[in-house]
Amino acid sequence: MPASDTPPPDTGKAPPTAEKDKVPLRDKLKYGSGIFGFQIGNNAVQELAYPIYNILLGMPASLIGLVLTISRFWDAFTDPFMGSVSDNARTRWGRRKPFILLGAVLCTITYASIWVVPEGLGDGPKFVYLLVTALLFFTSFTIFAVPYTSQGFELTPDYHERTRVMAVRAYFAKGAAVIIPWVFAMAHWDIFSSQMSGVRVLGVVVGLLIILSALPTLFVEERFEKVATGQLKMPFWKGVRETLKNKPFLFLVGLTVATQTTVLAIGALGLYVSIYYVFGGDTAMGAAYRGYAGTMLVVITVISIPIVAHLSSRYGKIRVMKWILITSCFSDLTKWFLYTPENPNLQLLLPLLAGPTNAGFWVLVNSMKADIPDYDEIKTGRRREGMFGAMATWIQKIGMSLSFIATGFILDGIGFDPAKGGAQDESTLLQMRIAFIVVPAVGNILSLIFLRYYPLDEARMYNIRKELETRRGEI
Repeated sequence: MPASDTPPPDTGKAPPTAEKDKVPLRDKLKYGSGIFGFQIGNNAVQELAYPIYNILLGMPASLIGLVLTISRFWDAFTDPFMGSVSDNARTRWGRRKPFILLGAVLCTITYASIWVVPEGLGDGPKFVYLLVTALLFFTSFTIFAVPYTSQGFELTPDYHERTRVMAVRAYFAKGAAVIIPWVFAMAHWDIFSSQMSGVRVLGVVVGLLIILSALPTLFVEERFEKVATGQLKMPFWKGVRETLKNKPFLFLVGLTVATQTTVLAIGALGLYVSIYYVFGGDTAMGAAYRGYAGTMLVVITVISIPIVAHLSSRYGKIRVMKWILITSCFSDLTKWFLYTPENPNLQLLLPLLAGPTNAGFWVLVNSMKADIPDYDEIKTGRRREGMFGAMATWIQKIGMSLSFIATGFILDGIGFDPAKGGAQDESTLLQMRIAFIVVPAVGNILSLIFLRYYPLDEARMYNIRKELETRRGEI
């Protein structure tokens, strides 16, 4: 029986969150801690690959982009398999936890290995080394990240409590966001014999933090495990087909890909614009300001998270997401004026504009993803959090893969040459700045178009939940 699209007759929205639907703060904190490893896997490799392999080791940017593209394509295509394995797993420890632990251990080892490339290698051997270690890391990351994401989707059946869960997770995500921009800057510290020596040591430290942050997630209850235990296992290809038939899922993933792919495509250019346009080739100053901006972004984001959660409860996820995307477009356009050699400190104002949108986007997107399995259960009668989380990341990572190679080819195509240092051509710097501004703004506009057709508002999710509980009882 399909879900009704008619809102509840009295208020048109869900009632306040019932006590039985609330996730205890201790469980929100346990789950949220695991996002550190997730953020490292999602962001740290591409954030550091260009400055370390291109600026320090002189490897062509296009080769780095090719490695990131290949490895993230591999990462993307392994996600649906891991989602199917996790959904269909039946172990005494649950569907998610054994894979979270195994993946975290492997991530710790393989992440550190990426940065111990022997010095003195030619571009060919460096390319092979980076490719092999990146493939090993992203395979490990899939084993960890897909079950971890799925675990968050099944913590509560409540529409607004899902946003609160993701808000707490976002706080922990900011811890990784503080560390990642500083790794390249800290590698310049005098305590290290060389910058590459610093990179290697810091790679080990960050790797260890992955497994330490993942351990608390092993003590979080899998709320829908009993429902899943009683259902038949779904063959892999049938699961893929059913997932791709889900229209709300496709609109939400399209929104995410449009924004994040374009942001990542030029994300690394922010460091290049700072180093070569603002500071005339001074890598230490550019890296330091990158670290300052990253830290400020985290602070503003942390302040903004509860505000976004409150606005979402009052006005709904869809309306607040619309505000976020419009604000993001405006902040993208301000980069032309904030990144200037006449006043380098102006670039530190960007986090004031980007922080609230950064906080809100992922809190709301992940909360909206958690709504999708309820809609799917109405259609198929199954709980498939793992497949939806995996297919979402599969599509997103394909976009990310294309964005990484785009970054490399943009740098090479506009004539960037690391050997020139601060003497880059004026046309190169101009094209670099234009790409840094225009590409993400276009992505946000595309996201607004996808959002217009996303149908799962608060009223509809309330009706879906009522029908599900009529069918199979409360969880």
